[in-house]
Amino acid sequence: MPFRLLLMVCLFAFLAFPQTPLHFTWNGAGDKLAYYQTGVISVVDIATGKKKTVAKLDLARDCSLLWPSAALVMACPRSLTGIDLNTGRTKVLLNSTSTITDTQLSPDGSLISFVQEHNLASMRATGGQVRRLTTAGTDNLLLGERDSLYAHEFHLHRAYWWAPDSSAVAYLETDRSASGPYPQAGKPLPVIKLKVLTLSTGKVTDIASGSPDQPYLAGVAWLPDSTRLAYQVLNRLQNQLDMSIYDTAMGASHLIYSEKDPYWINLPGAPVFTENGSKFLITSERSGSRHAYLYSTGGKLEADLTPGKMEVTGPLNSHYYFSALTGNMRDLQLYGKNQQLLTREPGWHEASISPNDLAFVDQFSTADSPPSVSLRRMDGSQIALLSAAKQVTVPPAEFSYIKLHDNVQLPAMTWKPAGFDPAKKYPVILYTFSGPSGHVVKNAWGGWQNEWNRGMSQKGYIVMAVDARGSGGYGHYFEEYIHYRMGAQELADLREVFAYLSRLPYVDAKRIGIWGCDYGAHTVIHAMLEFPNGFAAGFADSPITNWNLYNAYFIERYLGLPAHRYVEYDDSSPLDGARRLQGKLLVASSPADEFIKPDQVAALQKRLDKAHKPFEVLSFPNADYRSDPASLTKLMNRMADFFTSSL
Repeated sequence: MPFRLLLMVCLFAFLAFPQTPLHFTWNGAGDKLAYYQTGVISVVDIATGKKKTVAKLDLARDCSLLWPSAALVMACPRSLTGIDLNTGRTKVLLNSTSTITDTQLSPDGSLISFVQEHNLASMRATGGQVRRLTTAGTDNLLLGERDSLYAHEFHLHRAYWWAPDSSAVAYLETDRSASGPYPQAGKPLPVIKLKVLTLSTGKVTDIASGSPDQPYLAGVAWLPDSTRLAYQVLNRLQNQLDMSIYDTAMGASHLIYSEKDPYWINLPGAPVFTENGSKFLITSERSGSRHAYLYSTGGKLEADLTPGKMEVTGPLNSHYYFSALTGNMRDLQLYGKNQQLLTREPGWHEASISPNDLAFVDQFSTADSPPSVSLRRMDGSQIALLSAAKQVTVPPAEFSYIKLHDNVQLPAMTWKPAGFDPAKKYPVILYTFSGPSGHVVKNAWGGWQNEWNRGMSQKGYIVMAVDARGSGGYGHYFEEYIHYRMGAQELADLREVFAYLSRLPYVDAKRIGIWGCDYGAHTVIHAMLEFPNGFAAGFADSPITNWNLYNAYFIERYLGLPAHRYVEYDDSSPLDGARRLQGKLLVASSPADEFIKPDQVAALQKRLDKAHKPFEVLSFPNADYRSDPASLTKLMNRMADFFTSSL
């Protein structure tokens, strides 16, 4: 089979796999689950495991399901549609000429809220007129709307939060009039305020406001009594976090938690209150790994709930359920109180717990098997299989460690060609991210990147994924190597990986390539320009080449402010090595990318042109080219052609 055809088969197989139930929601009691799969909406009774088909219709990927009462609601970017659970009939609740986003259901199930034209709005869950909760929103003043860049860098899932009794809504006001939508390193940031709107009176109360020294607001959570609101404030250098509780009756805030770090703080997410609001759970990396801690609301530390080698990822839960990486850090599991293991199969379990902790949806995969989705009780036993794993034959992934000169062991996973013969010489393609939050060596099916890696291994390449120091998923200590210097430790580690591969008797040392996306693409540029006699070819998908041009939220966390750390910013850019480029280089990007701007590739092109070093740019007009099937097909096939001709 020609390789181009093989690769397209792999791609389309990947796109056919479910990535959750694509849409699912719990009822208010948490004893039933509604989910959408391949044109059918079904309801599962948790007590019996019985499934019932309630409607047959097609939902777009950007729609979601809400369950306010007896009817489901399908929330799409320009419409809200009710679905009768008894008859399957649909009723249009709202047709909008403008986009609606961040749709939520009030805790009592009576209202549907959403963001429209930069303002908060709501309507009855059964239909009716839209009520504007705010009216002053503009392109530069977002009311309850997530700033996409802020949300991306701080993992902010929403910018407004219902009080548990549905009496009020807390929301962020983001003023971008001085900063614009893309604040670069060292430049002015948006001014963010936290406010509360009381629905019965329309009164808006100012809770907190960001300042030049503490500009970031996050981690918002109501206490169960609906009169107190917790929020977190992070300083600009992102190495001090303070959490306070605002008492609406008293009209004042008091500090309950504070944390400092000599490097930086990765935000812990919102606290989870338990025991009627007298205690809360929060995560911290102060031990070197992310653990879950129990505090009293008076600020007293009660317990480290996850001692030992454990990397908590969430979701923290008021009944002490949590997800974590443990042991080899390539398996994600769900745990209960006292670290009781609830998901026993080795692999990657993404768990979504029901509102009343009766059950959870488990999306499970391994490096060799696509996702299956099941509904499970909290003891881990299966209630119902919602989506079976598609049966495919793929090359097995081999997990290993590469020992470096200082005895650090880098996690790696390798795909070898079918019929691998150790007496032959094979070209190698190295895949990496090697930066914050990046974690590519996982016992999980993965996305299109692993599809491409598997496909290339069957073309006759050895493909290896490796996590160098600086990668996420292994604790704060493992990430800290990049502090004040991006690229140096990652490249030092990858040089040793290259040397290790070169010593293997079945590797052709002159035919080793490297590729990565985003920060991984930045690592590729370092490798190609600063290790010129090493990698024969490199593919960089949306690389960052000049950190002065990158967004302040991300880069100031690691390099500080450019005015004080200009040497560190310069040293962290690979561009000074442009004249040393020897291997083949292909770069992909989109001028419409809102996270990695086209000036990053332009800066690289300027330096390479000046040095008379040829390279190729693969440009896509659409910002979402990795999620658009046609563009992704083009990208994957061009990558394959590039390495086939270069190695």
